[in-house]
Amino acid sequence: MVVSIAFVEILLAITCFLFLRRLSFNDGLPWNWPIIGMLPAVFFNFHRLHKKCIDVLERSKGTFKGKGVWFTNMEVLLTSDPINVQYITSKSLSNYPKGSDSKEIFEIVGEGLFNTDHDEWRKQRKMIHAFLNHQGFHRVTAETFGVVNLETGLVPVLDHVSQQDIVVDLQDLFERLMFDVACILATGYDPCCLRIGFPQVPFLKAMEGACEVMLHRHIMPRSIWELQRWLGIGKEKIHTHAYKTIDLALTKYLSMKQEEMSRGTKLKDEDKEGFDMLKFFLTQGSEIYGKTLTDQIMKGNLVGLIFGVQDTTSIALTWLFWLISKNPSVETKIREEIQATFPSKEGEKLRYFVNREERQTRLQKMLQAHIANFQYQQNLRVAQLCYSKLTRSIPTKLGVS
Repeated sequence: MVVSIAFVEILLAITCFLFLRRLSFNDGLPWNWPIIGMLPAVFFNFHRLHKKCIDVLERSKGTFKGKGVWFTNMEVLLTSDPINVQYITSKSLSNYPKGSDSKEIFEIVGEGLFNTDHDEWRKQRKMIHAFLNHQGFHRVTAETFGVVNLETGLVPVLDHVSQQDIVVDLQDLFERLMFDVACILATGYDPCCLRIGFPQVPFLKAMEGACEVMLHRHIMPRSIWELQRWLGIGKEKIHTHAYKTIDLALTKYLSMKQEEMSRGTKLKDEDKEGFDMLKFFLTQGSEIYGKTLTDQIMKGNLVGLIFGVQDTTSIALTWLFWLISKNPSVETKIREEIQATFPSKEGEKLRYFVNREERQTRLQKMLQAHIANFQYQQNLRVAQLCYSKLTRSIPTKLGVS
């Protein structure tokens, strides 16, 4: 009995020694365990996952290959190297097709650009590129971000919660704001998510559910989520409902836009309020694409645009205001700059909603000042770097014969 206990203790000590020795030679990178892969590193760093990813990328010189639990057959390649990103997404995109598995995971995007490869991808990319570079897109984007959603959504909501002393979820507020903006850019219609009382909008809820399902399909083994889909349970049940809701919403917007086209109301490119992705597809998309656009292609790209605008910008805004709240001195400087740019008397509301030309002029002055300061700082850093290299190359001691 004593021998058995001693044997177990020795075996445990050797295991711990080998484990610690392996960690010391792993340079702080996650260890690929048998069976469970790198799951422990994710579990123990879940509260600081973004920081851990940054640390891993720094230690691995910008590119790292992660492995999940063995039965999931999941491998993830993380890279922050701009050269790798450009090579994969631009120069040699044909060598990295998304494949059928990716199309099933991102089923909600349908036949849009995000789910296509090869020639189909090139044709859709040409069409999307033409839309993003259209002068109407830039004009409507400025108007939508600048006034429309601020006057009708954000400012009234903030005034209301301030007067009623209501605590709000800032991330939810920004998600609603950017969802309204994304839908206006994509379809030309405002779903009115950011309104007093924070109304429940099925379209928004369905998009959020679709995001959860895509993440779930990435993490879970394919056999499990396929079984859930067949049984109609778990996250796959959410996906079924979300898919139907999104399809119904986009079908409604498509029908409304086609009805406007048949009446000939506000569909000329010169109309400031009439330009959006859906209108662009119906008026110019088929010509650029090379053949008639199907409803599925249009819907897929509309969903892709909404995802791209809403999620990225809302998260960035949330982090920005969180950082500002942690740095009162920065908040004070921002307030002073706004007051200097848009002066108002004491007790008077901020005069941001002036005419467009005046507002653009004032904002450009603010941006030009920051750009000039940024360029000065960059030039100063370059000069310091060059001086540092020069001084290191000059001998510190001179031999005298």
